[in-house]
Amino acid sequence: MGNRVKILDGAATLDQRTNMKTQTWTAEYKLPGQKGRICKSTGTRDLEQAKEIATNEFYDMVAARLRVQAQAVRQDRPRLP
Repeated sequence: MGNRVKILDGAATLDQRTNMKTQTWTAEYKLPGQKGRICKSTGTRDLEQAKEIATNEFYDMVAARLRVQAQAVRQDRPRLP
């Protein structure tokens, strides 16, 4: 299997598969209010770098989700005459 590290209170998990040639860390994200998980490679073998990349990516995804939700709310509001 490989190495597994949870970060962000379990909202993201870093996984390094030791049986793979590259052995880079892969981040698996669970976004609030979303079914399923999102997996992305961090592109690095260094754990500390992978933690930083995964944390930034998580907050970017949450911010993007909030922007989409805010836009949907603005579109649903009735327009003033």
